[in-house]
Amino acid sequence: KLDAQEPDQLWHFGLPCCSFSVLQHSNGGTRRRSSPQGDGSLERERVGNEILRRTMCLIDILEAHNNWWTLENPDSSYAWWMPRLKNKLSKPPVEYVVLDQCAYGLRLLGESNKYGPCKKCTRFAGSLPGLVGLGKRCTCRQPHVHAVGGVRTKNGWKRRSELAGHYPGALSRQYANLVSLAL
Repeated sequence: KLDAQEPDQLWHFGLPCCSFSVLQHSNGGTRRRSSPQGDGSLERERVGNEILRRTMCLIDILEAHNNWWTLENPDSSYAWWMPRLKNKLSKPPVEYVVLDQCAYGLRLLGESNKYGPCKKCTRFAGSLPGLVGLGKRCTCRQPHVHAVGGVRTKNGWKRRSELAGHYPGALSRQYANLVSLAL
């Protein structure tokens, strides 16, 4: 909290999306748009809620000290439906943008050991000026590899969702350009 009070900063938050994922429906998850916090019965959802609560606390401190922040999660994440975050998104200077990571070059190993584009529809929200400039949508003309299931790599089996968790270089460079323009 003390660090967030220092001037001239930008903090980027990437919430662990696992408990907020709509894919948790198939794993007994209790989150729904009508109750994005879940019913309180699952530890993973309680932990996710606490991480978001702490993130929102830090965002409030950053804003109080005229610092910038961004937050990223899949566009389908229940995090975006959490009341405190939803309220924050409705107030200037906060804005958000939805992008498809395949448009920035995200590729995953698919069936038959061939790489293909991974759409991974993602939302960035925050107070960083020009954030909407990250908006880039899919123009792929080939089937996508979904960030679901596992794949064998040279380092053993990995979850595709884990592999898709790294931002493509082009997205990182575009984000860095926004930061340099804002400074």
